[in-house]
Amino acid sequence: MDSSGAFTGKLLPTGNLVDYIKMDETTYKVSILDTGNIVAFVKASDFSLEGFELAKDINERQTSTAIEKLRVKVGILLGLFSDEDNVNHELEALPKITLVSEPKDYITEQGSLIKKEDINIIGRYISMGNLHPAFAVSGSICLATACKIPGTVPADVCQKRTKHNRDRTS
Repeated sequence: MDSSGAFTGKLLPTGNLVDYIKMDETTYKVSILDTGNIVAFVKASDFSLEGFELAKDINERQTSTAIEKLRVKVGILLGLFSDEDNVNHELEALPKITLVSEPKDYITEQGSLIKKEDINIIGRYISMGNLHPAFAVSGSICLATACKIPGTVPADVCQKRTKHNRDRTS
């Protein structure tokens, strides 16, 4: 089964590996993919985040407003919404936003230690304005695909592992 372009008909809906989206005084470098789901990937550091924040940290931060604004801008770029004032509430879940960062040690919601040498990338999947309680399978498909496409935001931050290390997304 080929899940590429399920919503837009193309793996890269804009035809670009990266797009630059300007909001206020900041320009965000994003990669938008449509495989499993429509996801816009952006570095967590672009929102002054480390990348390993837990749900309470992301959902309560003012950055959640900026992340939602970026989601709307991406939706406009893809033609899902006509403008910021007419966001189609039938599509309030699309596109998804995933914040990515380089591997680093962190503690999970359950209190487990994840060591940076055991992972390739950290991703935080934002859906409906909040950090998803798990990393959705459709988002994982999209993230794994993006990590394998040189020039995308996830590929740029993904740490390549030797043949002795297994690939793992956290």
